[in-house]
Amino acid sequence: IMDGFSLKTKDPDREKRMTEMEEKGERMRLVGYTLLMDQRFDMAMGLVITANSFTIGLESHAELKGWDLTAFHVLEQVFLVIYVLELGLRFYVLRWECLKSGWVRFDLCMV
Repeated sequence: IMDGFSLKTKDPDREKRMTEMEEKGERMRLVGYTLLMDQRFDMAMGLVITANSFTIGLESHAELKGWDLTAFHVLEQVFLVIYVLELGLRFYVLRWECLKSGWVRFDLCMV
């Protein structure tokens, strides 16, 4: 929760934030903010998390069978890059305020 709203739901100060970014000429932050507040972005990140969980399970199975784990190591790096980019976007757009969200703090600890 971030001052009464989750980053997973609509920001009650959305119009104010967008206006401030427009007035400051921060077009890229505005684009990033719009992306972060889009439900499709949350769904896409949910799919990434699900795919990552699935590959962790497969990797455990493959390790028990003695199979080559190279592909899993590459996928692990791909997921890490995606998570770091997401966190970077949140910090770029919302600055330190993003840390008011318990989900973002959790993500930061996990990454």
